[in-house]
Order: sequence, then C-alpha cells, then structure tokens
Amino acid sequence: MDENALYDALKNGSLAGVAFDVLEIEPPKERPRLFELDNFIVTSHSGGNSVESIRLTANVAAHNVIAVLEGLPCENILNP
Repeated sequence: MDENALYDALKNGSLAGVAFDVLEIEPPKERPRLFELDNFIVTSHSGGNSVESIRLTANVAAHNVIAVLEGLPCENILNP
C-alpha cells in the first residue's frame, strides 16, 4: 500500500477510514503520518486473531506434527 496516497485519501475524505494490521515498512523508521489521523487504525498484528483462527492454527499444527511423525507428506512444511 502506498501510505502517502492513503494518507491523502483519508485526509481529503476520499476514504472514510481504514484499519491495517501491517504497515508498508516494518518496523517503521519514524512515526508514520497516518498515525496523526483519527480515521486510521492500526493493530499490533492481531487483526486476524480470533477464537476460530487460533483453533484452526492449532489444528493444522497438530496435523503437521502427526504427518511428520508418521512419515507422511506435510503440506505446510517450510524447509523440507
């Protein structure tokens, strides 16, 4: 996302508001201008946290461990 263009759109009312879970540069080298705006919300990488997503993550992790221990293919292996 072009944060400068987003800032302009929020400032001039082209967008009513926006909520982000991540920023263009992380960690930011300096405080982003977007933080000055009342119609910009940023979370601390917790936007996707819900009971459902946490359960699903745990379920996938458990299935991956079982697959590896049983010598079966693991769909979500990062570094085979």
